[in-house]
Amino acid sequence: MSDTPVDGSVIMTLAEQQYRASVIRQLQISVDWQLVEWVDGAACRDSGRADRPTCARCPVRAECLAAALVAGDTAEWRGGADREERAGLWEDLERVYLGHRDRGFMQLDRSLTGRWG
Repeated sequence: MSDTPVDGSVIMTLAEQQYRASVIRQLQISVDWQLVEWVDGAACRDSGRADRPTCARCPVRAECLAAALVAGDTAEWRGGADREERAGLWEDLERVYLGHRDRGFMQLDRSLTGRWG
């Protein structure tokens, strides 16, 4: 066991990414963003630049966007969306996820307590 103290910011970053990945999975966003092989097909990898026109012709745009949402990527362009668009999309996805989760908890509560009205 190492005597090196654990960096709390690293743990927080990993926890945030796990939460974001869980939201993406629960919403059944089914692109293969977890498989890093998609990076080899990215249009920006060949051109050396990520911008709206490059992203528009990219064959792995969906995978890139999902990975950027999970990672909380702060790069200017990822998956055809700029930083601000991704932040808005994440807020929308999280709101939908939390709404579904809360409805599921309410249904469970009603079924356990016998309250259906």
